[in-house]
Amino acid sequence: MTALLAEEIELLGVTVTHGNQPLPVTLENTLRVMSYMKGNVPVFKGSYEPLVKWLTPGRELPGGSAGKSTMVVNGKTYVLHEENMGLPPASIKEEPVPAAMWIVDTIRNSPEKITVIPVGPCSNIAVALRIDPSIVENIEEIIIMGGADNMGNRTGAGEFNFFADPEAAKIVVGCGAKITIIPLNATHSAKFNYDDADRFEALGTRAGKFTSRLIRHRADFESVQGQSNGETAVHDALTVCALIDRSIILESCEQTVDIDIGGSIADGMMYCDTRPLSEPLPKNATVAYKIDKEKAMNLMLRIMSRDL
Repeated sequence: MTALLAEEIELLGVTVTHGNQPLPVTLENTLRVMSYMKGNVPVFKGSYEPLVKWLTPGRELPGGSAGKSTMVVNGKTYVLHEENMGLPPASIKEEPVPAAMWIVDTIRNSPEKITVIPVGPCSNIAVALRIDPSIVENIEEIIIMGGADNMGNRTGAGEFNFFADPEAAKIVVGCGAKITIIPLNATHSAKFNYDDADRFEALGTRAGKFTSRLIRHRADFESVQGQSNGETAVHDALTVCALIDRSIILESCEQTVDIDIGGSIADGMMYCDTRPLSEPLPKNATVAYKIDKEKAMNLMLRIMSRDL
């Protein structure tokens, strides 16, 4: 919604991959959001599964879950990743072209360089880079929501997006394009709370009301889970905001970044080499560590005050 509504962004398309739910659900959800927002932007179906293997138990089975987070507290059931997010069925369909092919053709043929913002597993973009590595030459920047430096959420070492397809993350981070990573360190430094949800609700727009609901939903779940006290990270929208206004990033560092695919307990871990000299590998990414929450909030409020 942030990318769709921001006047600073020309949103060319949205590609969908497996994520916190299987692809058929994430695709339907994306189409529902686009329909709800009355957005005239094409949606493309992408990868059903990681490039190499599933690391999450049960995900490799037909109809497998992404590890749905469900809890029952005082007789009330809390589900973190809902299957339809309370939105009506989509009134639009996905495009017939597979996501990776569309990415390759669009970047190849664009008269201007394109910025790519993966906010889920990097599978689609990694496949596109394997189809045609030369598209890197026409990429302005890749801004990734993923990874974590010395913290994790899917495992003790791995953040979900990178853990869901570590080989894809490794391909994208190492592709040679300009890379900016917005990891958990940054998104957790700028959590939104119920008062913030009220501010979005007060906008009265479709995006404002739905954003308010999403913040409340996640804050409720994480509070009963014991992760927080009425607040939650808004990972993906903050990543889009970092494109619109880089000054929301208060602390960042240019580093040598790699992804662990070793097949052990650190699978999917983002490795940051913080040494001043990190030969033989070059510094290949800028990693954000802290975000100005109030500046990001005001930016989102301005963007989501619009209706299409």
